[in-house]
Formats: sequence, structure tokens, C-alpha cells
Amino acid sequence: MFPFSYLVDWIVTCLNDSFLLTSNLYVKLIFNLLAITTIAIAVAMYQQANLILHPNDELMFTLRFKYTHGNATKAQLIAYMLPLSILVLAFYINDQWFGVGIGLVASLFLQGPIVDLTHKTFFIKN
Repeated sequence: MFPFSYLVDWIVTCLNDSFLLTSNLYVKLIFNLLAITTIAIAVAMYQQANLILHPNDELMFTLRFKYTHGNATKAQLIAYMLPLSILVLAFYINDQWFGVGIGLVASLFLQGPIVDLTHKTFFIKN
């Protein structure tokens, strides 16, 4: 967790000084989708190694191979149900959305399929 948090902090620092802050929506969307794709590929490799998984990745891994017959898309959607439920509850209580953007929506629907595609393309050989 510590190396990951330092990496995220460093990336945020770099991006705060970059052109992305003043870019239009389409440029931000492209970079968002690129980041989500990169993270999904990294998660697929990380899960393939199966060494000391982060609890969120362990949840998706367990759901995927024990309950969804290897389908990462279904496992990702199920794993996101608790955080999404908390977001809905927060909206109900506060009458406004917090932390919901295009990145969250894209992650919800794209991360699982990209993990599936990465596993099928690079790791699972018959």
C-alpha cells in the first residue's frame, strides 16, 4: 500500500503542473480512459501473480473465480456494489453527489472487461 500511495501522490503532483488542468473535456476523457485501461491491465497482471493482493483486488479475484466462473466483468460489478451503495446512501442523506464523475462510471463498466481481455489475451493459454 505504501509504495502505491507514494506513486499516486507523485502522479497527482506531476499532473497538477501539467496541461491537463486547462485541457478541454475530450483531452481529459482520453487520459481518463487511458489511465483506467492501464490500471486494469496492471490489475490483471497483479492478480495473475497472486502475491499478497490488496483487499479490493482480493475481493474481485475471489468473486471472479469462486462465484462468477472466471468472469471479471461480473466480479467487478459485484465488487463495486458496496461502494456504490454508500454513494447512494450519501446522496440520500446529503442530497448531492460526492466523488462521482466520468472516471468512476468508466471504471465501473470498463475495468472488468479489460481485465478479462488481458487475461484471455496474455495469460490464459490452452
